[in-house]
Amino acid sequence: MIRLTNGRRNWGGGSWLGRALVSIALTPAVGLAGKSNAQCRYEVTLLPQLQSPIGPNGGSPRALNNAGQAMGYYTTNILNNVDKPFLWSAAAGLQLIQFPPGTETAQGMDLSDITPASPFPLIVGEVVVTGVGYRGFQWREGTWATLNGPKGGQVAGATSVSTNGIVAGYAHDPKLTDTYVAAYWLNGVVHTIAPTWGHISEARDISPDGRSMVGWMGPNGPSVGAHAFMHRDGVLMDLGVVPGGLSGVANAVNDRDQVVIGGQYTPNILSGFLGKMFLWEDGTFTELINYAGFTHIFCGGINNRSEIVGDSLIIQGGAQVAQRPWIWRDGQMIDLNTLLIHGSGINPEAVGDIRSINDHGQILAQASLGSPPHVSNTIVLLTPVPDHFGDTNCDGTVNVDDLLGVINTWGACPGQFCAADLDRNLTINVQDLIVVIEEWDLP
Repeated sequence: MIRLTNGRRNWGGGSWLGRALVSIALTPAVGLAGKSNAQCRYEVTLLPQLQSPIGPNGGSPRALNNAGQAMGYYTTNILNNVDKPFLWSAAAGLQLIQFPPGTETAQGMDLSDITPASPFPLIVGEVVVTGVGYRGFQWREGTWATLNGPKGGQVAGATSVSTNGIVAGYAHDPKLTDTYVAAYWLNGVVHTIAPTWGHISEARDISPDGRSMVGWMGPNGPSVGAHAFMHRDGVLMDLGVVPGGLSGVANAVNDRDQVVIGGQYTPNILSGFLGKMFLWEDGTFTELINYAGFTHIFCGGINNRSEIVGDSLIIQGGAQVAQRPWIWRDGQMIDLNTLLIHGSGINPEAVGDIRSINDHGQILAQASLGSPPHVSNTIVLLTPVPDHFGDTNCDGTVNVDDLLGVINTWGACPGQFCAADLDRNLTINVQDLIVVIEEWDLP
């Protein structure tokens, strides 16, 4: 590593920092060394459980933004299947979102990032309205709005939202189909996307910048015969099926137009889980190699650092007999249960249902607590702690990527944790830049 401290750290007109950065930039081999075996471990934060007549209710995780705000839903009335969305942050705690009269149940699906102009996240999801049926909803700081489909449409739902408030999902458009098609809402106005393959489609994710939506389209739903699609800047692209597979379903996309696509390889695979998963970029499929013996794979999300999270399953005779959570980084799938820092109180090998990863590497998941017969689930937030100080992206090396990680996120940290806030003062500034330079790895 480089030690460039001058003892005074005077950042005035002396331009020591500038000379140091230039020196590093002109060193040809710096940052090109092979990655070390170091990686991130994860601190575990437990979100609250709700109490119910039959015991603790751990809730269902759904999404996490770059401010570390988490959302999902709790089943607040198990007998009547009533779900309520929630918003949680380390600073504000848990907030159950109250829905308006006439609403039977609501499940939160995603939330937006916050910005200086919009300091509160937009939460979206699906709701059942009495006498009407399924609709989408959006909620921000106490204001609820129902998202309807085109006139005469029978169903609508929201699955994802961008930082600038574009809501992606699906809606019945009587002019296009007798079921539903991919749709998005801009300022509350619905726009449907006519599929070019089959007559049914759904948008499952939208990139944070709002430019790209991904999902599936086909004749029978997200099953055999479905094609993955990306809708970017108003143009629909048919991404087809996975290599050698029978279907293609795009589950997640980032601002780099990297798309996570899963597919079936046998016609009788269980709905919702897929046989293989791929990262698609510029027409190239890269397989996320599953663990040996595992039969199904599920994607929870992708961030702008190209990290992907999800779960691998073994399903036999229609029953799940094993589950393994993972993070895919630098071409490797790593078991998250092996990276947890002990002492949180959750059971060993108990993390699963991985749902989201933000750009700071934090992960939203579910875990189990207690011992039989008193085992319960709870939502957990996993926060990365790099083995190598100064490694902002958990690749085991401190190099130009970490330097850019500091520069590109310069300023106030939007939440209680930012990967580039190395001195943990909630501000990314020159002191964090110093840490990266001092810890810089040489070949």
